[in-house]
Amino acid sequence: GLVSSLLAELSLRFETGELRPLAHRVFSIDDAVAAFRHMAQARHKGKVVIDVDVKQSPPLEGPLVTESGSYLITGGLGGLGLEAARWLIKQGAKHIVLSSRRGPQSSEQEKILEDLRTSGAEVRVVEADVSQREAVKQLLEEIESKGPLLKGVIHAAGVLSDGLVLQQEWSSFERVLAPKVSGAWYLHELTKGLD
Repeated sequence: GLVSSLLAELSLRFETGELRPLAHRVFSIDDAVAAFRHMAQARHKGKVVIDVDVKQSPPLEGPLVTESGSYLITGGLGGLGLEAARWLIKQGAKHIVLSSRRGPQSSEQEKILEDLRTSGAEVRVVEADVSQREAVKQLLEEIESKGPLLKGVIHAAGVLSDGLVLQQEWSSFERVLAPKVSGAWYLHELTKGLD
């Protein structure tokens, strides 16, 4: 209720001109380098905005998700991974591979997996540490051998290591970055020959 009333009040103040948007300068996505240069030279007042005009993107050929392909979700048993699986199934996916460093760790995860499977999709859980190139290679080989062909990847793997910056150690930084950055690179490298 409080947020709603505050938004209504702000909206009214913008409509009457009492409040105005922050000063800003808009650059197209094609001019992103110029936008960063402009900002680095401290020549801007207010905000620098990069406008991504989606209408310029070429249209996709065919559907984004098909029944005939396999879809890999790294970090597949985390909250984001399981939501991505639900979304893929709603889009028509019938073959989903959820990768995780460890298999299901809770009855809640087991329940969600059961729900996903009763929706008519084949949902497989494969243990793989995507921060390790060999593990990613084996994961992709398993998907290829059991079929159908891999048609998409959602990279949701991650490790959480919260703490104050002053108390962080380099090893903690590496532990967090490994599945995100190394995993993304290995997935890129090992799938770039696929459609």
